[in-house]
Amino acid sequence: MHPPLLGGSDSKVKYKQTPPSYPARRESDSFQPKSATKSNMAIDDPVVIGLILVIVVLLFGASRIPSLARSLGQARREYEKGAKGETSAESVQSSSTTNADDPLFVAAQKEGIDTQGKTREQIASELSWKLSKK
Repeated sequence: MHPPLLGGSDSKVKYKQTPPSYPARRESDSFQPKSATKSNMAIDDPVVIGLILVIVVLLFGASRIPSLARSLGQARREYEKGAKGETSAESVQSSSTTNADDPLFVAAQKEGIDTQGKTREQIASELSWKLSKK
């Protein structure tokens, strides 16, 4: 005798269907938005680097780029020195040598004004006050 048909009127027994087999899920199969996937145009792409360089040259001009790079390097060195807490003797020594050559400091010293540890603005205001008093 043949097995009864599913859903047939004369059969009371229904045969179970086996579910389809799915492969085991891996962690990498989870949903990831497009922003999390690898981009087609990465920053390390030579074309992108070339475009950035062209834009920088157009914005700043070829003559100003070396001075910008020099000032960025100097700022980075000063930041690293400040982060380490170092004080440079060169900066103190260079400021004292420029003070001797500066006419403002020479005039202030002739008038008897102490210039040690003062800014140019402080010395200029003291000098102008002293000269206006005469």
